[in-house]
Amino acid sequence: MTAFQAVDGSSIPPTRTHTKTLYTKEGMKISLGKFPKSGNIFVLPGKSDDFENDSIPLNTIELNTALSAKVEEIQSLIIAIKDLESIHSRK
Repeated sequence: MTAFQAVDGSSIPPTRTHTKTLYTKEGMKISLGKFPKSGNIFVLPGKSDDFENDSIPLNTIELNTALSAKVEEIQSLIIAIKDLESIHSRK
């Protein structure tokens, strides 16, 4: 979701209410963003790829047991990939 345009042409970022509405309508997804190796994990509305305006910091969301396990699995995979790259670069 990109910023809205004001009458004068300037950008207005989406409101929290608008973003919450997107989550309610579209559900949510977890994404590693444009740079997966960075280790950043983004929570976005289901149809959005706008990490800057639509994402919610992972540490501000109360995760249920199943989602918490998935996030931990993703974090472990990111660490494993970095470890493998480190080992490969030493050869």
